[in-house]
Amino acid sequence: MGVGRALARTLFYALALVWAAVDEQVDEQLTADDLVQAEDDIADDVALHACTSCRRPQQINTRAVIFNRVPKCGSTTLERIIKKQARHRGFVFSRSKDYVNNSIDEVEQRRFAEHVTAMAKRGRVVYDRHVLYVNFARFGVPTPAYINLLRDPLRMQVSAYYFWRDCICTSRKSFCRHAWQASPSAPVCNVTIDDVYAEVKETTPVVGVITRFFCGQESACLAADPQPAARRHEALVKALGNLESRYVWVGVLERFEDSLVLLSRLLPAYFGALRAKLDSQEHVRPTNSAPYPAPSSSTLDKISAENRNDLELYRHALSRLDCQLQWCRGGGSAPASLSTSPTRRISTRLASWENAAAERLLSR
Repeated sequence: MGVGRALARTLFYALALVWAAVDEQVDEQLTADDLVQAEDDIADDVALHACTSCRRPQQINTRAVIFNRVPKCGSTTLERIIKKQARHRGFVFSRSKDYVNNSIDEVEQRRFAEHVTAMAKRGRVVYDRHVLYVNFARFGVPTPAYINLLRDPLRMQVSAYYFWRDCICTSRKSFCRHAWQASPSAPVCNVTIDDVYAEVKETTPVVGVITRFFCGQESACLAADPQPAARRHEALVKALGNLESRYVWVGVLERFEDSLVLLSRLLPAYFGALRAKLDSQEHVRPTNSAPYPAPSSSTLDKISAENRNDLELYRHALSRLDCQLQWCRGGGSAPASLSTSPTRRISTRLASWENAAAERLLSR
């Protein structure tokens, strides 16, 4: 393997858990009438009870919403929407400046849980951070409403590779320099993801970035790859369990309009004013992102073999989205546009990487 490609391959894995987009922190304190807040909280409780046919209802603190965003899944767009809703609905949107430390020790977990709880006591809050799921119940504080946004894992991996390559070689943001010092003339700066995977003869399955974010802070979630199959399965089972029982909403970028419709139904006190069709068209790209070439089918096959856990969790999120949409829209059959199976949708998407729409989404 050439030096440049070896560096790229090392970079691809070493930074798998510190992907992030850069923006300014938003910490708007917006006030609202106490009576309106109380009515909104009640509305949320009702919505959560009414829209949970596909999972067990949870006793959660609806005054605190945590968006523990998975990197490179369209979170910049969703953050823009949350900012707007904060102004309209009178809640605080607070965004952490820590883009790297997503696995945290028990002391920091307790500090994190107590910080969010204290903010919620002052008023309704949406708190945003790249952090693996934290179980607030372990620290004796109310469980918040968790939300997240997912993306086709193959597209996410490709997007992440080029984000980090360009961040290191072109934009040279501070957290990129801390992760790896490279000059713009370093061999890796001209290496495509196809170049990297052309050298891969045998793929090794990994726990998965998405799986880790939903799995949380336990040892099975944090163990470095490669892991034996039983350990990877343990992390996946934990992640699926958290998705079902701890997350109020998990949106899907490829189904963004449907996802926003569901979000407005599940958390109306925060997102009841959403205009799903219009808001879903507001695509925002990180300031240092740039278009890049679509990967080859061979590269996608190898990424798929490596990321079996994430693909399974993504398929589950798609099925859950359909189920909750059907229930929240009053039961009966799912709309025709929602009836295609998750597996078929994935196959259709992978077959269309060459078309213009796929390339626009891929370049985000």
